[in-house]
Amino acid sequence: MTPPYFYKTIGGDMKEKLDFILNPEAVKDSSVSIFDIIERPEKPIEHFSAKELGKDGERVATLYLMRKGFEVVDLNWECKLGEIDIVVKDPEHPRSAILVEVKTRLSLKRTDPVIPELNVTVEKQEKYRELALLYLAFHKEYDSVRFDVIAISEVSQKKASLRHLINAFCIDGE
Repeated sequence: MTPPYFYKTIGGDMKEKLDFILNPEAVKDSSVSIFDIIERPEKPIEHFSAKELGKDGERVATLYLMRKGFEVVDLNWECKLGEIDIVVKDPEHPRSAILVEVKTRLSLKRTDPVIPELNVTVEKQEKYRELALLYLAFHKEYDSVRFDVIAISEVSQKKASLRHLINAFCIDGE
C-alpha cells in the first residue's frame, strides 16, 4: 500500500510520471539508498547513454527533493519553448513554484573534473526565465518562482555526489 504522503496532492498524471519509483514505502526512509528504489537501465552505468544518464539524474533529484520534504508538482513540464525538469513546492512557501534544472555527469575516475552545474549557461538561465513566465501564466496558484539547480556526479553504479544550489539564479538576470 502506498503511504498517504506519497501522492499528497499529486493527481493521476503525476502518479504515472512517478512510476519509476519501485518502492514508494521507502521514499521517506533515508536508510534506503535512492538507487535501490528507482528503476534504472539494466546495465553498468558506464554504458548509459547521455539520455539515460540524464533521466537517471532527474530520478535521483526527484527522490532527493521528496526526502527533503518538497512536494513534486510536475516532472518534465514542457511547452513549445522548452522543458522544466522538475517543479516542486516547499510546504513553507506554497505560493512559490520552485523550478529545478538537473545536470548529471559521469565521474568514474578521481581525475574526472566534473562540475555539472557549470552547464547551466547564461543561455540556459535565460530560457528558464522565459519558461518561468509561461509556467506562472498557466499556473495561477503561484505568485512567485525560484530557480534551483541540482548537480549530480555519478561516481559508481550506486553512488553519486549531489549538490543542491538553492536560488541558483534570479528572474531578473542578476
